[in-house]
Amino acid sequence: MNIINNPKFEIDRVRAGVARLVEHCVNTVKIFAQLRGKLDRQSSTRVYPVKLAAGKNYVIDMVSPDQKTLDPYLVLTDGTGKSLAEDDDSGGGLNARIIFRPEQAGTFRILATSINFGAGAFTLTVRETANAPQKTKQ
Repeated sequence: MNIINNPKFEIDRVRAGVARLVEHCVNTVKIFAQLRGKLDRQSSTRVYPVKLAAGKNYVIDMVSPDQKTLDPYLVLTDGTGKSLAEDDDSGGGLNARIIFRPEQAGTFRILATSINFGAGAFTLTVRETANAPQKTKQ
């Protein structure tokens, strides 16, 4: 019997391919943090410190399930408060996304806020990606 037409060989070959694909995906994207937050009139900005390594690519997303009540806006600052990047709508729809590659390691601050003092729930995700995505407009 030809090994190529052997069903067991085909299953093993598919499993090996899937394992390589899963390993590639796990090595390509690492989620550092994912949390849920809420903005309201009394807390119109949430500040989250995050440690980032030099030379790695990070994607920071702020996603609102109800973009009519909360239009996400992100600001990334260094430890001194200097603004490094900000974004309004690069995350699809009205969601915010910052793509950042720090030159030096350190603790940075993510300011999760909104346009026009919107209120509502959001999800903030910080992930590392092996591929250098296109840089967010600053």
